Amino acid sequence: AAGPERLRAAGLSRPKVSYVLDLAEKTSQGQVDFARLAVAPDEEVVTTLTEVKGIGVWTAKMFLIFHLDRHDVNAHEDLGLQIAVSRLYVVTRKLAPKKMQKLAPVWAPYNSVAALTLWNWRHVMDAIEGGALADQWKVQVDNWAFEEAGRWTVREGPRQHDARNGSRP
Repeated sequence: AAGPERLRAAGLSRPKVSYVLDLAEKTSQGQVDFARLAVAPDEEVVTTLTEVKGIGVWTAKMFLIFHLDRHDVNAHEDLGLQIAVSRLYVVTRKLAPKKMQKLAPVWAPYNSVAALTLWNWRHVMDAIEGGALADQWKVQVDNWAFEEAGRWTVREGPRQHDARNGSRP
């Protein structure tokens, strides 16, 4: 077993050492049972993990998405997602979590897939921003919007048409 000194020597800060030790203690006492968490409902996983010192809702949701491969986790607390949503839906970053919560039923049962898409979209936008492709990409993205009714539409100035069948008003 790695004690506090070994963990510090490995580069962990004092607070992180206490978090790791708390997780280890709760795991050895059976309060955190990773085999049980694998089949537990999302809410139970979040509740169980947030009882560990240093693990918050964001960390628990990332565990659900990336370790348990849950497809319908709405991680509206994530700053990267908030930035992506604020850019894509033209809302302030402060309002982005509420926007994500409002869109959760539309994205269900694939909120995690929406999150992965938004993270990737943000990284692509950051990478090309200011580059030769930036204007072309921005025009393409700005012309598309995911409507809350659950369909993609192409915006053409004041008029819109349904991208699925090309119908026009």
